[in-house]
Amino acid sequence: MKKTVVRSLIAVFALMFVMTTLVSAQGLPGSGWYTTTTIQNIGAGETNVELSVYPQGSGNPSTASFSVPRDGNKLFIPGAGNNIPGVVDVNPSLGANFSGSAVASAGEPIAAIGSIANNPPAGIPGLGVQGGFASEFFRGASTAAQTLIYPAVKHNFAGKTTLFSVQAAGSDVNYTATIRTNDGVSHTRTGTIPANRSVFLLPGDFNPPVARTNCNEASIDTSPCFGALRVETSSGDGIAGTVVEYVEGASPATLVQAASLFPATEADSKVYCPAIKHTFTPAQGRSTGMTVANTNPAGGAAVNVRVTFSVALGANAGQTYNIQEQSIPAGGSFVFTQFTNTLGGMPAGNLASAVVETTDGSQSIVAVVNEQNFGTPGLATKATTYTCFGAQSATSSIAAPLVKKNLAGSTSGPTVQNVTESGSFAVQAAYVCNTGNQTISSPSLGPGESYTFFNPPQIADASNCAVTLTATGNIVAIVQETSDFASGQFAAALPLNTKNYEGINK
Repeated sequence: MKKTVVRSLIAVFALMFVMTTLVSAQGLPGSGWYTTTTIQNIGAGETNVELSVYPQGSGNPSTASFSVPRDGNKLFIPGAGNNIPGVVDVNPSLGANFSGSAVASAGEPIAAIGSIANNPPAGIPGLGVQGGFASEFFRGASTAAQTLIYPAVKHNFAGKTTLFSVQAAGSDVNYTATIRTNDGVSHTRTGTIPANRSVFLLPGDFNPPVARTNCNEASIDTSPCFGALRVETSSGDGIAGTVVEYVEGASPATLVQAASLFPATEADSKVYCPAIKHTFTPAQGRSTGMTVANTNPAGGAAVNVRVTFSVALGANAGQTYNIQEQSIPAGGSFVFTQFTNTLGGMPAGNLASAVVETTDGSQSIVAVVNEQNFGTPGLATKATTYTCFGAQSATSSIAAPLVKKNLAGSTSGPTVQNVTESGSFAVQAAYVCNTGNQTISSPSLGPGESYTFFNPPQIADASNCAVTLTATGNIVAIVQETSDFASGQFAAALPLNTKNYEGINK
C-alpha cells in the first residue's frame, strides 16, 4: 500500500518575476514567491516516490519519480533541475505564474514539509527577489478530512492578513467556509474544488467581507478583523489545507508565516504547545501569542479552558504559571499573550511550554502559536508559526524531515516535549545527514518539560539532515530554523525570516 502526502502549494513556484497578476489578485505582496517540498522516508527500507504537481483549475500535472533511502530525505525545488545532490525537479518544469498543489506517494511511509519563500536561493537562478527575506515551513497532510479548522484568521489586523489554500483529496468536493470574527459576526463562502487541486480563500472574499479597518487591535478578543475559520465539505474524499500569513503591502516581503490547517478530528481535551516565549532572549526579544479555538460549530456550547505554563529556560526556569479558567465561545478563539496579561503572570525573559485543558473534558480545542520579535532595537523583525498538538496525537517516535546545522547560514533546533502524565525519560535524536549519521540524547525530561537540540557539536557544519526523535514515553516536537547566528560569508542571511514546522508523530 502506498502512503500519500497531500500538500497545498501556496504561491508561485518558479520564474516569479511575471507573477504580478496572481499577487495582485490573491493578496501576496511583492514578487519572487516559490515553494519547495522536503520528503522523508520513515519506513523500513529504501522507497520510490512519485510526486505530482497540479495547477489550479485544470491542466495536466508535472511529475517526478525518485528514490529516498531509509530515514533519508529528498528536496523538490522548482526549476533546480536534477543535477544537485539530494534535489529533484518535476517534468515538465513549472513555468512562470504557476500556483497549485502537490500529491506525493511511495511504497513505504513518508512524511513531508513544504516551505514558502521569496529569498534568492544560492545556485538556483530565477527564484526569489533581491531584498526578499521571507521564508516559512508548513507540514504536509497524510490524511484528508471532511472539516478543517484554523484558530487565527486576520484581515489587515496589525497590518497582517491570512490567505488559505484548500486542496481536494482524490475527488471533486463542494465546500462551505465560515469565518467567525471576534465581534461575533459569521462570514461565509461556498464553492467547488476539482480533485487534487486547490483554491485560495481570502477574508475579503467572504460574505459579508471580513472587516479590514477599525480593527480594535488593543482588544483582540472583540476585533472584527480577527477570527477563526471552519471549512466543511458536503461531498468527495475530503480536504487538506494550509494558511499563509503576510504583511500587507510589503515589497519585497521580508517575513511570512505558514502552517497546516487542523482536521476537526484533531480537536482534543488537552493540547500541548512546546514553545511559548515572553521577550526571550533579552537580545532577540521574541514573544508569542497562543490562539486557542473552540471547535464546536457556531451556536454550540462555549468551552472553559485552564492553562499551565512551565518555564524551561530563562529568568524563572523551573517555575510554573497558571490561568485557572477562560471561556471561549463556540466557533471562536481566544489569544493568550503578554500583551493582554494572559500568561498567568509569567515575567519577561522566559521560554516555556504550555498545556491547555478543557475544564469539562470535552474534546473541543485546537491551538496555534505565532511568534515575533516586536521592535527589538538593531534587529530585523522576524515572525513564525506552529500548530500545537492534541494529547491523542502524541507518540513515542517523531519524524523531522529537514534539520540543518550551519548550512548556508541557517541552523535548526528541534524542541521536544514530554507529554506523559507521569514519568521522566531522555529523548534520542537520530541524525541522518549528508555529512554522516549520529545519535544524540537529551537530558531526562519530566512531564510537560521540553528540551531543544540546537547546534549539537556532534553534527558537522554544512549538514542537511533528516532526524528521528524517539523516547520511552509520548512526545511532541517542533523544529525552528534561524539565521540569527550566521557569520562570515553568510552574514548577509541574518535578516532571513525564522521558520517553524511541527514534528510528524509516527
